[in-house]
Amino acid sequence: YKYMLAYHGKNNLTNFDSLLYKLNFLEDFGEWHLVQLVYGITVNEHTGQPLKLRAEEFSPDNYGAITYHKSVMLLLALEWLLGEDVFQKGINTYFARWNGKHPTHEDFFNIMEEVSGKDLEWFVEEWYNKTSYSDFKIVKTKTEKHDNKFITEIYVNNKGTMKGMPAPVQLVTSSNDTIAGRWSGNKEQPVEITHTDPAKKIEVNLNRVIYESNYLNNTTIPDFDINFLAQFPRFDTYAINLLPYFWHESYKDKFRLGIGFWSGNPFFKHYFAHGSFYYGTGSGNIGYDFNITNRYNSFFSNFIDVGATIKDMDGLKRYSVELKSVSINPEDSRYHYLFKLNFDNVKLYDMAYNDHSVFQKTRYSTISLTFFNKFRRMLYYYNTQLSVEKALDILDSETNFTKAEFEFFYKRYLTKKSQIKFRLYGAGLWGSDIPNQELIYSGGDTDPKHKRFALGRRGAEAPLRIWTFNSKMNMPGYSDTDNPYRAGRAGASMRFEYKREPFPAIYAAGGSISTTIDDFGKDYIAEYGLILGGDNLHFVFPIYVTDPSPDEKHVAFRFQFNFKIPINISY
Repeated sequence: YKYMLAYHGKNNLTNFDSLLYKLNFLEDFGEWHLVQLVYGITVNEHTGQPLKLRAEEFSPDNYGAITYHKSVMLLLALEWLLGEDVFQKGINTYFARWNGKHPTHEDFFNIMEEVSGKDLEWFVEEWYNKTSYSDFKIVKTKTEKHDNKFITEIYVNNKGTMKGMPAPVQLVTSSNDTIAGRWSGNKEQPVEITHTDPAKKIEVNLNRVIYESNYLNNTTIPDFDINFLAQFPRFDTYAINLLPYFWHESYKDKFRLGIGFWSGNPFFKHYFAHGSFYYGTGSGNIGYDFNITNRYNSFFSNFIDVGATIKDMDGLKRYSVELKSVSINPEDSRYHYLFKLNFDNVKLYDMAYNDHSVFQKTRYSTISLTFFNKFRRMLYYYNTQLSVEKALDILDSETNFTKAEFEFFYKRYLTKKSQIKFRLYGAGLWGSDIPNQELIYSGGDTDPKHKRFALGRRGAEAPLRIWTFNSKMNMPGYSDTDNPYRAGRAGASMRFEYKREPFPAIYAAGGSISTTIDDFGKDYIAEYGLILGGDNLHFVFPIYVTDPSPDEKHVAFRFQFNFKIPINISY
């Protein structure tokens, strides 16, 4: 890390300035940014593990983040704490004394204590034995003038879990003189700096030599940038990143021209905001969407993300507030639990953008609760999701319904070349006034609140797709308006798939959907067939369908053709 920093600077991983005769808008970044990102994710998700563990005790996600990236930050903090000369003397002594031998971490820190004459027991405990982290903040400043000089007291607090860690403080005067100070780590003891010109800016941990979970509160005057086409978040600067917005929508707007933006940190969710604003050349309409999320600590989970959305696009207005609580096992990140509480107010006011057979013009408010968990091992993987949604009689709501959905997916490798997949789905709707877009569908995708835009139908010749929460039932059948299984209030379905390379995969799928809860299970649809190809080339051959569409037989060799080719451009 020090070598790269000395010879290639802070932004040492890219060199965009050499492209296009320096006529580019891309920002370079380096190993410092990489360390902040990789180690920072574990800190902000509270999934970190202490450095003292043996290699096999780290989770797969943490091994590199802790052993490599946290070690860099530990050594940088120790170098600042002891001073560069003392630290270098300790490093030289360590290499000379243990050359050709097998030292432990105790041997390293013992030499650093010996050379510096300082007690580092607290440092080893906080940095090496725990998952502590710092978050320095300037709480307040107080300046008094005495004769021809100023005396400024700077009060600093560490909002993080690492208590007692000192930090460097700098004061910049109106004449741009920089005066350094050192905070002791005690929030009751201010840093006192004497200066001849008035203070212009005060900052703690200016050179970022000590890792923090959040650098944005380190100064009395935050830095602020406006970037164009930024590709990597800045960890220590407030920034708004702009990018062009272009889209073609054939129904009404035609060409959408505008601008998009994002700000904050998309990985840490530190006040992460993103959205777009556009003008429709065909309709003259103005559309926009704005989303903001911030992450908070939680005493009962790893973290809580609180977000809000304001949107007016595709003939739909949506106001939403979401609270998401995530629990991840730090020792095994393959355990993952999520609880999500969501409030939506939706108004579908312009049907020009929407399929009339699926969507209806309406306004409603809902509150929903979702539970999701996943578990992954080397040979198998499964996830479960349960969602309950209730329409509320507020804000001019025109609906009355309760909706429950359940989904389970399981995948297992039987041998190196064979695997099975199983998916189970069930849903029910109760109420007197249910919008069409909330009904359960046997084929095609719907997205009632436009959280992501999806086509309502796939056409009469569309092949069968598996079902998900976003695509509703998606059981065997078609999405055309004549299909008796197009929409319902109760349904369940399952799908099984077995694959052994290089032979085709065998699948079987079936289910039932009905327009009332009482009639559920009286009629069912099913099919089985073969799947050829892999990720890039995918063919589905249904061999037998119990209830084909009009003018089709039970044996229907229709197929699904998906072709994807990766394009890599290197310079």
